[in-house]
Amino acid sequence: MKVVFYSMRPYEQQALQPLLPDDWTVIFEWAHLDAQTVARASGAEVVSLFVSDQADETVLNQLAAGGTRLLALRSAGFDHVDVATARQLGMEVVRVPAYSPHAVADHTLALLLMLIRRLHLAQDKVRRGDFCLQGLMGFDLNGKTAGVVGLGRIGRLVVQRLQAFGCNVIGFDPHVQVEGIQQVDSLSELLSQCDILSLNCPLTPQTRHVLNRDTLGQMRPHAVVVNTGRGGLIDTQALLAALRSGQLGGAALDVYEFERGLFFEDHRTEGVADGLLAQLMGLANVVVTGHQAFLTQEAVANIARTTVENIQYWLAHPQGPQPNAVP
Repeated sequence: MKVVFYSMRPYEQQALQPLLPDDWTVIFEWAHLDAQTVARASGAEVVSLFVSDQADETVLNQLAAGGTRLLALRSAGFDHVDVATARQLGMEVVRVPAYSPHAVADHTLALLLMLIRRLHLAQDKVRRGDFCLQGLMGFDLNGKTAGVVGLGRIGRLVVQRLQAFGCNVIGFDPHVQVEGIQQVDSLSELLSQCDILSLNCPLTPQTRHVLNRDTLGQMRPHAVVVNTGRGGLIDTQALLAALRSGQLGGAALDVYEFERGLFFEDHRTEGVADGLLAQLMGLANVVVTGHQAFLTQEAVANIARTTVENIQYWLAHPQGPQPNAVP
């Protein structure tokens, strides 16, 4: 059986290699999956995707024509896959539903602390020999109201961490009620109360641009936003306007609306061609990391193990329900 892993990086390959059965023909592709690279998967029954890949209708039709029957996602999110088209073509789509929610929750707090204590600016100053504290004033987390949008595995862990710092935490999730977390009935109610907003929900048609010009305008002046969910949760143009006007106090982003084709690559030679991202990174009250919240030893190992197990289960039960099928 032939398996092609797209968007493969050395740290993932190192975790995967010992787990792969000897009777699989495995191809590791550095390239992202898209219309230009899909031909490389010809003849592969299984194709494994990362969040930087694009499996739209055009790509899926070519994969199906080449014999692909299983898409094994190395992520919990699946907004980069046209799942309806995949099913019409007879493809199963499986994912890694919980590789390490602790990794993402930890990174959420790390970004928040970097932003509100201005550690990114402090690091730049001391590297230049400037130990002056001017411009580095932060604020305490203790006593602040933090709002968490999305109360799944990651969101609940973010709540715990914020509570440990002394925050009054409120949550909003129209799909679940979580014992021990104060929840509000509407996003507007949450936004009007919080000093800190953490986005930990999946990207769906309903949550796309959940933060836009109108909703950003409902937030407290100088509140800060942390997004470790998906870039499309925020309207980038509206975010820039709110930051520049002072309506928003800061933003800490591990994901970016237009990151596909940009993140996970080294652009030091040619520079960052994306004008919106360049503007964001030029603001002192913005912190950006390149979709690395998941990147811990534990999470990468869990992704590798679950991906291989998903493929093995499908091989043994090709017609049966898959335990980690996308919903």
